[in-house]
Amino acid sequence: MPVVFVHGVSNRDTPEYRDNTRARDAFLRTYVVPHFVKQAIEVAILNPYWGDHGVKFRWGNASLPESFDPMETFGAGLGPAHLRIGGDIVAPLGPAAADIVTIAQRSLADAIDVVWAAALPEVETPEQAEALAESSRRAFDYAAAQPKPPWLATANNENFVDLLLEHVESYDQENVPAAPGEEVRWESFGAGSLLDDLKEGASRIMELVPTAMSTVATTLGRKKLHLGASMFLGDVFQYLTRRGERENPGPIVSTVLNAFHTANAKRSDTDPLIVIGHSLGGVVSYDILTYFQPDLEVDVFMTVGSQVALFEEMGMYKHPPVPADAPSERLVRPANIKHWLNVLDPNDAFSFRAEGVFEGVTDYAYETGYGLTQAHGGYFHRPSFYRRLGERLAQAIP
Repeated sequence: MPVVFVHGVSNRDTPEYRDNTRARDAFLRTYVVPHFVKQAIEVAILNPYWGDHGVKFRWGNASLPESFDPMETFGAGLGPAHLRIGGDIVAPLGPAAADIVTIAQRSLADAIDVVWAAALPEVETPEQAEALAESSRRAFDYAAAQPKPPWLATANNENFVDLLLEHVESYDQENVPAAPGEEVRWESFGAGSLLDDLKEGASRIMELVPTAMSTVATTLGRKKLHLGASMFLGDVFQYLTRRGERENPGPIVSTVLNAFHTANAKRSDTDPLIVIGHSLGGVVSYDILTYFQPDLEVDVFMTVGSQVALFEEMGMYKHPPVPADAPSERLVRPANIKHWLNVLDPNDAFSFRAEGVFEGVTDYAYETGYGLTQAHGGYFHRPSFYRRLGERLAQAIP
């Protein structure tokens, strides 16, 4: 069962991109793959990287209006990833984010999302990513069973993570018996790196109190909006002008198409092929499946925060023309796509519905909880999103 994840705009080969890829792979193996196979570790997850073929700015974005660097205000202890997560998670919560305990008292699941998302920048190895993903699954299971645990009454910012993991461990040992000869693997929750990473990430984010965070969030938001718009438009124009033809595909198409061929070669006749396209990655994938390689069969096509239907409405694809009586008649889902799910966040200005343009596509709303400038990239930073993703994919494949 191979999975191909096609990233969207504004992704470049940075340490944060590589860390996010490792974490995303681990969360997909934890929450999605087990719905289909027992040996999740053996499933191939391909991440075709096409960022090097995206737009390049000759003067290094010197045209952006903002020059203020919030790093100068908040010090070297907080890297760009921590500031991004602080702006994405803490500031939108407003007074509710006074501390992690306040968030947990309102919703323990939300607090788990914050803590585990804040730990993402600390992930440096596949093993750390796997431990983070697996621990989040167990924490969510505990929160579902104990949404208002009594120990929250005595918790504070300093001991919240310790108390949470202590009670998650107890719950797991009591309610999830290990297989014969196999011990429950919670040793890393002692003095190990996983506990340290969770505490470190949470403390760095929560020290950005909402009043201070609002300032950096506003500045980051403006800068991110301008940078995001320039990268979004630049990558889109770069793709459209250089995507090539079926006989001579461009560099972005070739990169993604090679990954599709590799994934297809790895599966047996009974293995499903799952393609997940985020943002422009959904557009590129749809272009490939309808024009560049229309005979490639995909069991599940999931578009997340994508513009596939918008581009179809604008006539930007190369496949055969739309029905003559559009818009009264919608396009039929391509025959080589067995199931198509489209996920959008109402706060994501770059995500669009698909049901109004296509037949045989199901739209799902997922609220990341992020603001207008953060929502587009926020889906895969939320552990809860992977849980929902696995459930929806399991429903899509009989």
